Amino acid sequence: MGLKQYRTSALLSRCSCQTVILDYASFLAMLQDLAEVDELISQLGDLTGTYAENAAEKLMQTCSHNGEAFQYLQDRIYDVTIPERARNHVYLIIAKIRTWMSLHHTYGWKEPGYAY
Repeated sequence: MGLKQYRTSALLSRCSCQTVILDYASFLAMLQDLAEVDELISQLGDLTGTYAENAAEKLMQTCSHNGEAFQYLQDRIYDVTIPERARNHVYLIIAKIRTWMSLHHTYGWKEPGYAY
């Protein structure tokens, strides 16, 4: 089993709790987004920091606009295989996105953007 097949099967097992699938194309798009979130989480653990900053920015962009990706990010925080450095970044990203979502909900803001 190749690495890509393993990641796909791991994502499918993590997504097995979701029972509503609209169509195959949206399901594949969702899997691709979740695979991107996994890749970005692994980049957050970069000790040199070159990839971590870009990964944090992309995670905030992706998870601010995609509810499934944000839920997946919240679920992954409890994964013990994530390095502590990456987990700390994920905590901060989740807090920023929750604050951003709360402000948008409270004030009814409709402009595009993402959590900064």
